[in-house]
Amino acid sequence: RKTKEVASDESDSLRAQVSVREELGDPGITQVLNTIDVPSPQIPIENAPTTFEPTLTLPAQQTEVLRKPSEEPRPGTEARALPDAATKLPLHPVTSQPLPGRVVIGQHSVVGTLFKKRFAVPIVAGVVLFGMIVLFPLVYFRKDAEEEPIFQPRAPSAAAANKKREMILIEGGTFTMGSNNAGVEQKGEHRITVSSFYIDKYEVTNAEYAEFVKDTGRAVPTIDPTVPANYWEPWNGRNPPSGRERWPVCNVSPKDVEDFAAWLSKRDGVTYRLPSEEEWEFAARNGSRDSLFPWGNSWEEGRANINEKKSPADIGSFPQGATQSGVQDMIGNVWEWTSSRARFYDNSRVSSSVKNARVRRGGSFFEKITDDDFHNATDRSWFGDENFKFPTIGFRLARDRE
Repeated sequence: RKTKEVASDESDSLRAQVSVREELGDPGITQVLNTIDVPSPQIPIENAPTTFEPTLTLPAQQTEVLRKPSEEPRPGTEARALPDAATKLPLHPVTSQPLPGRVVIGQHSVVGTLFKKRFAVPIVAGVVLFGMIVLFPLVYFRKDAEEEPIFQPRAPSAAAANKKREMILIEGGTFTMGSNNAGVEQKGEHRITVSSFYIDKYEVTNAEYAEFVKDTGRAVPTIDPTVPANYWEPWNGRNPPSGRERWPVCNVSPKDVEDFAAWLSKRDGVTYRLPSEEEWEFAARNGSRDSLFPWGNSWEEGRANINEKKSPADIGSFPQGATQSGVQDMIGNVWEWTSSRARFYDNSRVSSSVKNARVRRGGSFFEKITDDDFHNATDRSWFGDENFKFPTIGFRLARDRE
């Protein structure tokens, strides 16, 4: 009996609410009443088990849309549809929607919690470690760079090594050329000014000339069969005799030398040439000092490979005979071609047979120091023409000052 009374009271209460809504008739007021009837939504608690909403019941209006057009609503259903929808559809408060392309992590969401607690520390540690890896090489190499000198010499490349010849700068000046006390060719002392230039420290060797022969296919030095030369040995194909690689090359003509200089200039990117006889004597006599020998004004045995020796020697074998600038073997070993043509200082006429001959300077191992043979660094002579060669004549190169 009590149960029936309670059920009757609830039924009366529901009819009253429906009656009030029908009398008001305003949809806005009806919405407010529905909101009041809906219980407050529970806020999800962190780590709480996930719950699901019950199956959604369509309101009467949507039911009407789903009906076929031919079906007519049954009488009395409209009045009961509103209370059913009001009681079974909870209305949630309106929330702002996130902008497209953005991910919103709620304060109480599972993703936000994992991101903050589980990934925050590893990410921070990774950023720190990455920074250390990037910065360490920069600091390390910067420290090394600060310790090194600003102008640190570099190891020369193969091309740079080819270009480097041992040449000595001879500062220009004025000197007395020739000698009135030695031979016909030297007579006629005169003052002359020479510009600065570079000259080879040593005579050109068999090994250097062999490079030219191999690269260009030119003929190797050979001796005229009519010329006696007990020391001479023929080349082995395109290679000089074994053990004589550092001997000064001989049996080359002024024309051969010019071709060698052109080849070497192209290889090294520097213009080489034969020195003039003015340059040669200026270097051998220590410039404006006018000394008769590279080491002084008198002959001293043991300072040069000269005075009836048996053969040439390796270049640089007599460093005690070098000039004050360091040029070696200017006296003895082999005569040296210059670019100057034959002429007398007093402008006397030379023989027509030697008008194209080049002047040679310095003497060779074969000459003897006497008043009738070789005198000093002023000595000069010439033979033949630009194609003349001899087993006691070699050369060294020069170039202009840059």
